[in-house]
Amino acid sequence: YVLDEIRTGNRAPHDVASLPAGLRGYYLQQIHRWADADPKRWQQIRLPLLATLAALRRPATADELIAITGLKQNHDETDNKVYGEVTDWLTRGLRPFLNTTRTPAGMVYAVRHQSLRDLFTTPDVDETEPALTDQLHRAWRTAHAAITHHLTPPAVDDKRNWTNIDDYTRTHLADHAAHATLLDHLATDPGFLTAVPAWTVLRNRTTLTTDQARANTAALELAADSDWETRSVEDRQWWLHVWARKTRNHPLAEAITTTHPHWPWVVQAAAWTGTPHRTLTGHTAPVNAIAAIPHPDGRTLIATASDDTTVRLWDPTTSQQVGPPLTGHTAPVNAVTTISLPDGRTLIATGGFDATVRLWDPTTSQQVGPPLTGHPGPVWAVAPIPHPDGRTLIATASDDATVRLWDPTTGTHLHTLTGHTRPVLAVAAVPLPDGRTLLATGGADRAVLVWALRLEKLGVGAEQEQ
Repeated sequence: YVLDEIRTGNRAPHDVASLPAGLRGYYLQQIHRWADADPKRWQQIRLPLLATLAALRRPATADELIAITGLKQNHDETDNKVYGEVTDWLTRGLRPFLNTTRTPAGMVYAVRHQSLRDLFTTPDVDETEPALTDQLHRAWRTAHAAITHHLTPPAVDDKRNWTNIDDYTRTHLADHAAHATLLDHLATDPGFLTAVPAWTVLRNRTTLTTDQARANTAALELAADSDWETRSVEDRQWWLHVWARKTRNHPLAEAITTTHPHWPWVVQAAAWTGTPHRTLTGHTAPVNAIAAIPHPDGRTLIATASDDTTVRLWDPTTSQQVGPPLTGHTAPVNAVTTISLPDGRTLIATGGFDATVRLWDPTTSQQVGPPLTGHPGPVWAVAPIPHPDGRTLIATASDDATVRLWDPTTGTHLHTLTGHTRPVLAVAAVPLPDGRTLLATGGADRAVLVWALRLEKLGVGAEQEQ
């Protein structure tokens, strides 16, 4: 970023000595400059555009950004001036923070790095800038609402035609609607429920607030079997109406059947006594640990660690295994967790009876780097430890009565915590309101120890707190 600013003349080379300590501070410094330079343009044009770019998960043209934000371009002088200000902002002020690509549709723009999006999604991280971070978060939610309206087909006679939506809309509309608290409304439309992949709705079901929307997604979950994606839209609606009757969701069933008067037969009532859970089968031995794994494509997967020495990834909405098993451990796998790196990547960390800790890329199912070795006995627990400087460390608990801290980006052992007198079986990060992160550990010695971490120039240290 800084080199780009120097190259484009937006920062003097000698100014690097005054850079903020962290990337988040650098972003906030830039935003203060933009907001203070022209408050009116910042509020009316620049902030909505930046928030929209942060909310979108694909590149967009200037025309599309103008349409989404409501700054519609016509052919009069005023709108041409707005278009000029938008393109100037995208190509000059925001240039260091965007990837710009020339396509047949024109120049398209996208946020360069996930860390800029994180600035909008986590309003309570920086207590020193509560007003600004809250402003960014509210603008981000407004952008999601604008994107939702932009992607949703217009209603004609209270009906929407979902047959011609593009792939981006199919995959991400439910996410945008959830962030904008608009998913409840979409979830009452059977056309929407059967036009987008079921998992895009189900992964956002915790944001629903109305009983009808929750009931509709419950029927969708049961109807969306392994053949759901290969069925025609009409066939999906038939089975959704069947499952609506089975779950006593008569409003949804009626909404579906009234749009299909050509159906000669429909279900009027049905009884169902089954169970709503799904069984994920594949492991050949006991499962010891489970963790939720955010996937780059927007899904949330399940990682399971087993005595069969493998870790497996599953899609909870389809009950299908994702990719091949993660193999490398030579003994039972006891622990699994998610590690978020400063560069935006997500890794899986596992600990095993073979005394190793291993890192995995969930997109390739491949091990990342060599195993982290040092514990002489089985590793029973693994936990991510976020640090205020942006790094995420790994804490591992072992049979050797110690807890070790590691840097996952380098595989370096940073510190060993001693205090337990028997094997350590559990470890967890404990974030405090003042910004500190404590470490809590539990052992076979019947003790729970709480540690205060401190960052030093040469590594990380810890001391036991009472």
